[in-house]
Amino acid sequence: MQPFTIHEFKIFAPITLNGQSTFAYLDTGAAGHAIAPAAAIGMDEVGKETVQGALGREERRVVRIDNLNFLGELFCNVRASIEDALAALEGVPFSVSIRLGAPILLAKPLVVDFKRLKIGFVSPPFRSDLIHIPTEFVKGLPIFEGYLGEKPVRAIFDLGAGFSVLNSARRDELGLELEFVYSEEVTDPSGAEAVIEVWRYPRFGVKDILLGGCELLAIDLTAVEEKLGTQVDFILGVNAMLRWGRVWVIDSHSSSIWLANAGVEVADSHRSAC
Repeated sequence: MQPFTIHEFKIFAPITLNGQSTFAYLDTGAAGHAIAPAAAIGMDEVGKETVQGALGREERRVVRIDNLNFLGELFCNVRASIEDALAALEGVPFSVSIRLGAPILLAKPLVVDFKRLKIGFVSPPFRSDLIHIPTEFVKGLPIFEGYLGEKPVRAIFDLGAGFSVLNSARRDELGLELEFVYSEEVTDPSGAEAVIEVWRYPRFGVKDILLGGCELLAIDLTAVEEKLGTQVDFILGVNAMLRWGRVWVIDSHSSSIWLANAGVEVADSHRSAC
């Protein structure tokens, strides 16, 4: 397990990029990776791609990274789009060269510990008392069923979302009474910016576990749904994860998210994997 750093609800962790030590912005809600323009200098360009965010879309050049090391694992020939916004992260007191998306973050079961602010890859078997949340991985992104009040919602687990997001296109359908808190300027992965109202809802949960209240943005996620080809009612962001202080395991290989309701260790040290 390795400590991670939080700045304005963004999660950063150390990484080695082509032999150079730097930091990565972690984003399980991204189907690919993005690299800062300065870090991409000298890399082979291999194509272009269009990035869709909640507020807009952007076409980017794609380069190939020879190798990167993250959490002790080596990844080679990694494709990443060039993202200008990474060069303009305001107030971050260290160099951020890359946004890591789901293909690397979820290459192995990933533990995100919001009690101790640590992250790491882990191997099963897991503790038998962990709460099992069946999860659908759509284009690599983890989508699970939670609930707001008594209403079931399809939610993306998204380390790249500083704030949780309610799909405003379904607000009336869900019949939720939100409390207005304040307004906030936000930027999505495409680089689009907007001033959005921040709301509060008192009850979010999974299975039979009430996790607590959360502040959220209300944004129309229709374009995101079209890109993914599936319904998205809610994006679970870092602000809520920090508030609740739980330990999560995201395991794409078993189509699962596991939640520790008590303690911090998730692997079962008393069982053999053989």
